[in-house]
Amino acid sequence: MKNNYHHSLFLITFFLIASANLFAQHTPFKIPLSATSNVAENSADWNPVLINFDNEVGDEFAEDKILSAQKEKVMNLFSVHHEALIAQTARDIIDTPYVGRNFPGNNYDNSVPNDNEIAISNSGYIVSVMNSTIFMYDLNSDTTISYMSLDAFATSLGNVQSKYDPKVIYDPLENKFIVVFLAGFTHNTSSIIVAFSESDQPAQSWNFYELPGNPLNDTLWSDYPMVALTEHELFIT
Repeated sequence: MKNNYHHSLFLITFFLIASANLFAQHTPFKIPLSATSNVAENSADWNPVLINFDNEVGDEFAEDKILSAQKEKVMNLFSVHHEALIAQTARDIIDTPYVGRNFPGNNYDNSVPNDNEIAISNSGYIVSVMNSTIFMYDLNSDTTISYMSLDAFATSLGNVQSKYDPKVIYDPLENKFIVVFLAGFTHNTSSIIVAFSESDQPAQSWNFYELPGNPLNDTLWSDYPMVALTEHELFIT
């Protein structure tokens, strides 16, 4: 039986109660549908990125000089092994990987780590997420469906907090994508955003749910989510 994700989403948090005998408790939250959005109808997304340059003004090659110096140190360190490396047999040398179909994905925005994930549907649609962007691709026609920031992707929510740490997974039973990411960097602004595509075609409608990122109402907030999927449940830790 198909699950109707768009009706409601249940979030259960677990915590310990301080008492003579510690035991697990749970508090259920019924999360209503927060918003819907059609990717094809989203407006232009400029997605500005702020980059800080720490090098001295006027020295545009400072980083290259540092890398060259490190490379020279490594070459000098291992120069004594040069002849031994040449003598390697063919079986000791790793074959060059074969590159099949390839295409540009999410642009690198100088964030570390990349926080990148990718999912593909049975019919050849790809959703790739990295840091604060989401990329959608159609393998059947070799065309980009959409590339936008998570802010633009979830604009129908009206949440102005920064979006980050995305996860994506494809549900082969429901034939839809699930994208999970965070918003807000404090216990007062933290929320978890969950988006379900209505089909395996990411250019169509998505249903958004906004979960509390600080369900215990303390000074903690959500960070670096992990996602797991069963036949009937979605787990976010």
